Amino acid sequence: MVGCLMLASQAFAAQHYVSTLAELNTALTNYAAGDEIIVAEGIYGINGTKTITKSLRIKADPSATTKPVLSQVMFTLNTTEVSLELDGLEMYWDLEDALTPTASRYFISATSAITIPDLILRNSEIHGYGRSLLRSDGSNVATINNLIVENCLIHDMGRESNSYSIFAVKTAKISTALFKNSTIYNAKNGFWYSEVTTAPIAFTLENTSILKTTAAGSKLNINTNANPGSVYTIKNSIISDSYDASTANMALKLNSNGTTVLAHVDNSILGNHFPATKITGTLSTNTEVPVSSLSFDFASLTIQTSPNTITGIGDPRWSLNPVIASPRTLTVQVSPEGAGVVSVTPTKSQYADGESVQLSQVRNFGYAFKHWQSAAGTVLATTSDFQFNITQDTAVKAVYEAIQTYALTVNKSGSQWGEVALNPAPVGGMYEAGTVVTLTVVPNAVTTFIKWDDETTLTTRQLTMDAAKAVTASFDQIPFIVGWNFKAAEPRSNRTGDFYSSTGNMGMMAMYEPTGSNVNWLANAGSFNPSYPCVRIWTAGANFQSTRRYFQAQFSTVGWTNVQVKSMMSGNYQCFSVQKMQYSLDGTSFTDLGSVDITSVYNSGWKDLNATLPAAAEGQEKVYIRWIADATSTVLGNSADNDGTALTNVFVYADEVAVNDTEAPTLVSSVPAANATNASAQGIITLSFNERVKAGTGDITLGSKVMSPVFGSTSVSIAYSKLEYNTAYTLTVPAGALTDMSGNAFAGLVLTFRTMNRPQPAARVFDFVVAADGSGNGTTLQSAFDAVPVNNASPFLIFIKNGVYNEYPSLPANKPFVHIIGQSRDGVIISGSRYSGLVAGGVTYSTSTCQTLELMAGNVYCENFTVRNTAGVSAGQAVALKAYGDRVTFNNIKLTGYQDTHLTGTGRQLYKNSAIHGTVDFIFGGGDVFFDECLLYCEGRSGGDVITAPSTGASLQWGYVFNNCTIDGDAATQHNQYLLGRPWQNAPRSIYINTTMKILPAAGGWTNMAVAPALFAEYNSRTASGDPVDVSNRKSSFTTDASNGNITTTGHQTVLTAAEAAAYTLENVLKGTDNWDPLPLLETTAAPANVTVGATGVINWDVVPYAISYVVLKNDVAVGFTVQNTYTDAVYDADAEYAVVAVAESGALSAATKAGGDVGTSTRTNRHEATAGFVNDRLHIQQLRPGTLVSVFSFNGTMLAQTRATAETLSLPVQGSCIVRLTSAGTTSVLKVVK
Repeated sequence: MVGCLMLASQAFAAQHYVSTLAELNTALTNYAAGDEIIVAEGIYGINGTKTITKSLRIKADPSATTKPVLSQVMFTLNTTEVSLELDGLEMYWDLEDALTPTASRYFISATSAITIPDLILRNSEIHGYGRSLLRSDGSNVATINNLIVENCLIHDMGRESNSYSIFAVKTAKISTALFKNSTIYNAKNGFWYSEVTTAPIAFTLENTSILKTTAAGSKLNINTNANPGSVYTIKNSIISDSYDASTANMALKLNSNGTTVLAHVDNSILGNHFPATKITGTLSTNTEVPVSSLSFDFASLTIQTSPNTITGIGDPRWSLNPVIASPRTLTVQVSPEGAGVVSVTPTKSQYADGESVQLSQVRNFGYAFKHWQSAAGTVLATTSDFQFNITQDTAVKAVYEAIQTYALTVNKSGSQWGEVALNPAPVGGMYEAGTVVTLTVVPNAVTTFIKWDDETTLTTRQLTMDAAKAVTASFDQIPFIVGWNFKAAEPRSNRTGDFYSSTGNMGMMAMYEPTGSNVNWLANAGSFNPSYPCVRIWTAGANFQSTRRYFQAQFSTVGWTNVQVKSMMSGNYQCFSVQKMQYSLDGTSFTDLGSVDITSVYNSGWKDLNATLPAAAEGQEKVYIRWIADATSTVLGNSADNDGTALTNVFVYADEVAVNDTEAPTLVSSVPAANATNASAQGIITLSFNERVKAGTGDITLGSKVMSPVFGSTSVSIAYSKLEYNTAYTLTVPAGALTDMSGNAFAGLVLTFRTMNRPQPAARVFDFVVAADGSGNGTTLQSAFDAVPVNNASPFLIFIKNGVYNEYPSLPANKPFVHIIGQSRDGVIISGSRYSGLVAGGVTYSTSTCQTLELMAGNVYCENFTVRNTAGVSAGQAVALKAYGDRVTFNNIKLTGYQDTHLTGTGRQLYKNSAIHGTVDFIFGGGDVFFDECLLYCEGRSGGDVITAPSTGASLQWGYVFNNCTIDGDAATQHNQYLLGRPWQNAPRSIYINTTMKILPAAGGWTNMAVAPALFAEYNSRTASGDPVDVSNRKSSFTTDASNGNITTTGHQTVLTAAEAAAYTLENVLKGTDNWDPLPLLETTAAPANVTVGATGVINWDVVPYAISYVVLKNDVAVGFTVQNTYTDAVYDADAEYAVVAVAESGALSAATKAGGDVGTSTRTNRHEATAGFVNDRLHIQQLRPGTLVSVFSFNGTMLAQTRATAETLSLPVQGSCIVRLTSAGTTSVLKVVK
């Protein structure tokens, strides 16, 4: 009998009592075989893997009132004849509310060819591992004599992967497995999986409950496609309930490839409704028992102190559906059928009389929820959630009505490879009426976008679906032969081109063993920075040196000349530092074309590996290209790891063989057309010719700006941005600037067009108002984030009223396009106090998880609030803001903390007119980040502060760029003491341009950290009085830390030239490959004019051009939001001070105008120092910053003039007293000029 097993390792040699993490770690290091570690009550943040090399028992202190918690712990067994017993503990990696499970987490791994006498889990709770509780699935087969799980609670497992059961014992030989008095529930990928075909198992479930533990696409949760000759005993147990809808209709199936397997089922429930006829008997091979849902209240599971005397079935500790007096039944229907999905809480077959029940509904596409209706047709409620107390057998119907839907057809012309993405995606090609659809051109390496059918050239376009619509996107094709971007995972070898110019020459990409045999590569959806889909060699570490795999492509070059092969390479895990590209004309003899050293981008970025084929390779039926490592180069990474060499973005460009041509190219058409009056202010000018053209001699200019053309098959595309609305522009193509492929010069072109009038954005109020006093849609910023739709496609506007918000809000990566607008920077405070190493609520926080505010999404705009971490200067690393998304903008934001105040990700970010306070590394992380007119404040402490610790990706060009910023701080402790930065990881870059240093750094300016910087430099640093800062002693030599070899490099550049500094513009740093321009987000409207308040509380003001809505303030409290230029205060107070703020399309706020007062004054920090006055009946403005938008209003709010300053002085024909508003990228100031 299983209950009489004599287990090994029952005697324990010594006991180690531990009550701190340090003591536990010491005990785990120093224990002897057979010892016992006794753990006191408390939380122990292991944060890693413990390798068990000697038999060990870890148990709770018998006097503990709650289980000791080992958080973020994994165990590995790789030594033979070693047993492990865990008793009375709680162990987890992720808590159940974690948004994303941590990757590759296994509670216990045993993947070596070892024998484990006993693996025992008793009286414990194990949960939150993204993959498995027990993993034994390697090519090396482990033997486990006895696997015992008794009195345990195992739940919420396998969320990270679709392929790992709780017990993933694919290759393990297990003699005996006993599960007794235990409960396993909420597991995504099933309970047990084995493929062993040579060893039977004695498998017992006794008084065990397995609930909500099915695997998608499989039969039940015990996969028995193995272990022939085994006996499965299921006694007094329950197996029931699918994990979710995708895993429903499960069945217990015993299948062992035709060999004998027996299952003895005694007094058990297999998913039938409770109480049910219990199943007793023997199931033979290939017999299936249907498993239907068992009514089980997961929301109220409580462990009993005494056994379950009602049934004796399942884990005896659970109180399972006691007998109900006067039971009531609930029937729920949906009308029309399929119009929505209804959930019932709690879900039961019978309810107690008077029990509370809540119904919730989610509508399906094409339907709108109308109401809840009784069986008699009475409307019960119209809200989405409906709560009631059930007092009789009840039938409720969720009633919906159909919504009009329309089809959207997207056509492409010019190239089959042009791609347009739709957000939101259609459902069956249809959209509901009123849906705003964003169409975005998806760039690729073989096409250029020309225009939409409405002649606009922006790469994004929005449509409102109020009818069936069709649009056409026109593309031109860049001359190429074939290409692979590996965006699709399959096929993983012998893959024709992802792109090809001819179906007769689709190319082939494969990976080969040294023997020449074909083998699959490892597909990866995205790696490094920038993140590209790629393919990896992935040879096992043991075969790394002996089995040198390689990638190889083949294609034809017949009809092509000037053949250029472009690719990108990188690597992590283990790889050779030098990678080569070779070519062959026979597939046997290969010649080197080029090579690249990937050391500087190892595990971080990409390096180009490009080459031009020799003339001998042109016109060939087959050309072979091979990517192979230089086996004489240095090996990077761990010698035990797989080969992580990665390849992506392989494209073969070429020119078609030209015929003898003596005629000059002629222009066929242009977008915009000559003298067009509605051109986009940002877009693409496309010139289409009768033949292919290339660059000649001379510059193409738009106005005075030299442009950079992109050449297609017969077109020239010229991207532009930041043009003024309703303004004439001229594109000049001088004669000879373009030629055809034979060198015949184009005669030239002067193209004049006018940009469109600025469009009035659609009126709308904020989507969500956060108010600490309960007067909004929610009381926390997190509640607003929760309301943002997943995969959001257009700005979701959040307004935060003044108040202190003590919370830790997190915006996940799948919720982009969120604009967070605070009422005022000093009035809205998001506050937290977590720090690295803090243990609270069963969680041990780290630098990357202790932040007050977390923004993981891209396309986020933030304005007017403060984020602080109040952990204190002695707390160490304590992050206020963690911003990981790409295209993220901060305007008039304040961040306060001490060490590690702000953590940036790898994307592009703009900080405008903001303040960041801290002590050590208070701006740290990666990405190309532009800080414009910001305050960097060094808080006081005993040592010198360090402002930055960048970890710029090796493939990035800019890093941290500080432009026109001010450094200030605690002069008593930081003057001549603080440092500008230290190099943290990767290829750090930190550049200070035109910095005002109110306190000076230490003479060296910089210091060492882990690596050497790619560039730490300054330009035009000035003191508070405007004098140049002495930079002659800036540090130019850096030494890496021990983990990076203690290598010293010298001669680092410390000062930029004027020409070098001029390249560090906001446009260059942030434009990327998609020409991102964040400045329009910062633009505000004019302040409301003529604000009046009537005796009845009616507030009126003039319509503000380009405003989408207005915020009404009462004694500086936001009380109203409206799209009209009027608002009625229902609780009017004649003594109150009323004001109105206009809201721009991005959500940005204008200055506030008080009732009866002048046009408002901005609450933003004023950085304009301009002066204005009248000279000879003209308004003269001096000390302007070029690029400032100058708007002049009469005292009644009428706009008198508007222009953009091109110099430091401006003269305007304004003759009377006026208000001058100056706006520079969102920073606004107002001058009142009286004549």
